Amino acid sequence: HRLPDVSLRFAISETGKTAEMLKKRELDLGFVYTRLNDRDVHSIEMMQVNVCMVVSRGLLKDPQNTSWAELSQLPMVSGSADCPFQWVLNTQSDEYKQPAKTVVATDEYVMMELVKNGMGLCIMREDNARRLEAQGFVDILEDKTISIPLCVTVLRSRMEEPLITTALSAIYEVFGVKPE
Repeated sequence: HRLPDVSLRFAISETGKTAEMLKKRELDLGFVYTRLNDRDVHSIEMMQVNVCMVVSRGLLKDPQNTSWAELSQLPMVSGSADCPFQWVLNTQSDEYKQPAKTVVATDEYVMMELVKNGMGLCIMREDNARRLEAQGFVDILEDKTISIPLCVTVLRSRMEEPLITTALSAIYEVFGVKPE
């Protein structure tokens, strides 16, 4: 409504590829999980998002308080190397052990289908995890839930462009965030 002459196009991008897409001007703004470590990109936190470790229902007798050593024996359904959930998981716990077997799926819906069908462990947004749990497909490892920031990103060199400032203003309003 604020920019009636501007057409919007939404693109799906993995967090790890967003900075490069901004630099190539394939994106004007990007939403990412966690702050990007790139001096050319400004990340503005919008909210915290919980991500949960889930396991296909029936793979563990007692899914609560399972050690990382035990979990590492199960296959992991994971996003690509650009998956921020995996980045955060790798740095969250000194006890975390990389699973012996990993199945990589770069689409979150494919990941959910794989874990629904008994493939093993997966880390996913809490809203998706709770839905799959309610449907009887997964158990949530409550003690492995972590919180990460959801950020909007923009090239620092474009922060003052009218299109960017107007878009950021609308995003701040939607998320109830005060402008930086």
